[in-house]
Amino acid sequence: MHPRRVESDLVGLHLYANNRQWVVTSVYAPIQTLRIPGLRYRLQDEKHFVSFCNQRDFEVLVGIGEPGSWCSWLGDVYVDPTSRSWFGLCWEMFDHQDDLAEWSILLEQEGRLYNGVELERRIHDDGKDYRDLRYLQEGTWLRIETEPENWVACSF
Repeated sequence: MHPRRVESDLVGLHLYANNRQWVVTSVYAPIQTLRIPGLRYRLQDEKHFVSFCNQRDFEVLVGIGEPGSWCSWLGDVYVDPTSRSWFGLCWEMFDHQDDLAEWSILLEQEGRLYNGVELERRIHDDGKDYRDLRYLQEGTWLRIETEPENWVACSF
């Protein structure tokens, strides 16, 4: 199991956000240096696009928290999805790292983790869908940059 993944009864929960159905596939432990230091939820839609959501925004999406009400674990109020402070479904550096680590574990279990193997991920970030193509070289997932209008232009 991935070192930051935590067991949760919320894995398998279905929710509707960004005009599509999502299912929680993994939950990750808080990282205190993030802007919202709570749990992180990995979500996948019916077309296999993946996104992440911080705990504060996830709790609003599933009805645990209401915008304007107090979020006790955060020490601040829940924000509305129209607020500038809302992150919603997005990717941060740690999300990329955790997702690539999960893929590495899966490929290793299948006997397909070796130098030169390619990985195509479907990423949903900030309301947009992307394809992210990488290959493994000496234990590091390197980014292949082609067709910038169709591919994620960042490297982690």
